[in-house]
Order: sequence, then C-alpha cells, then structure tokens
Amino acid sequence: MFINVFSGANDWVDPANLSKMLCQITVASAIAVTVTSIFYLGCGCFGYAAFGNNAPGNLLTGFGFYEPYWIVDFANVCIIIHLIGGYQLFSQPIFALAERSLTEKFPECRILDNFYDIKLPMFPTFRLNLFRLCFRTAYVVSTTAIALVFPPSL
Repeated sequence: MFINVFSGANDWVDPANLSKMLCQITVASAIAVTVTSIFYLGCGCFGYAAFGNNAPGNLLTGFGFYEPYWIVDFANVCIIIHLIGGYQLFSQPIFALAERSLTEKFPECRILDNFYDIKLPMFPTFRLNLFRLCFRTAYVVSTTAIALVFPPSL
C-alpha cells in the first residue's frame, strides 16, 4: 500500500537489499497506520460514549480549563506540529502516484526527472526537482484552500 512512497529507494539502497528493505518498510508502515487508526478510533468512540453530542469543540478548553494560558497554547502548538508531520507523511503516496504516473505518461519530459544539486553553506548537498517542488506546493495550497472553504464546526 505505501510502497509507492519508496519507489525511488533504488537510488540510495544497494539493489541486493532493496526487496528486504521494502518489505520491512511495508510492514512498518502497515503497523504504524493500524496503531494510529486504532488510537484515533478509540479516542472518537470513547469521547462520544462519554459526552455524546455535547462534546466540546476544543477538548483543551471545553471544560473550563483556561488557566494557565501557556499550557493551553503549548498544547495547541504541539497539535499543530503533529498535524503538519502527519500531513506530510500521509501525502507521500499521493505524491509518488502522481510522479510515477506522469513519468510513465510523458517519458520524454525533462522536468519530471531532471534534478539540480544545490549546495548551501554548512549543509550537505541536496537534490532539487522543479516538478516535485511545483506539484507539492500546488497540492498543499489547493488542499489548504479546500479546507478553508468548509465552515468551522460550532
């Protein structure tokens, strides 16, 4: 299922160990998604069982816990960091699918597989692909715009 994420693994892994590594990654990804799903499903079910339709929109402040403010603010920052990381992780299969399908459909297009090596001071050299940069940026902007269209729950 998540093997699409690691389609470029043959660039940096010894081919003799590639199938073993991809099998381990697939198992690890399946375990991670299963544990995360069970956790969130449990939170939702237990929250509904405990509060029903009267559950507050923000569990951190829904029960009158406003003091000290810095703890609530810190918890909200932690949630934002968690969501950003999760968004990046769960978007990888979509990115891999788009890149693979467009590369197969347009094999002569140089922007899809042309990488530029960029060296910044005090950092290792990294490879930049303009298609990846543009597509991923457009994807994040479009999903953010779609999310902004939905009204907040009251």
